[in-house]
Amino acid sequence: MNVLLSILVIAGLLFGGGTTVSAAQDDLPNEPLYAVKTLTEDIGLQFQNNDEAKTSRLMELAQLRVQEMVQLINNGDGIPAEVPLRLEQHIRQALQTCANMGDAAMNQTLLQLRERLQVQAQV
Repeated sequence: MNVLLSILVIAGLLFGGGTTVSAAQDDLPNEPLYAVKTLTEDIGLQFQNNDEAKTSRLMELAQLRVQEMVQLINNGDGIPAEVPLRLEQHIRQALQTCANMGDAAMNQTLLQLRERLQVQAQV
């Protein structure tokens, strides 16, 4: 019975969850589907098998967190504690991923990270 229930839940997520995931992509931290958005981001990172691509995606996510904070401020809303924590987590993961690269790739990727962080700091 548990196996059947699990299969039904998985099938529902696969076939009906796509709409929910799509709808969640524009949600801000104070909106109902934000947890779905961050969950799909986390799952997507698990499928990155290239360190450079993973680092790039992590920095895209960091930029997204910055944009969310700016939008919240512009809307007159407070910034939930989870947003800067996720931003920090993305940056930390990007740096840890760089540590697994060869010297040439690591140096190039760290330069790109520095540039992105400088832009984010200006925002």
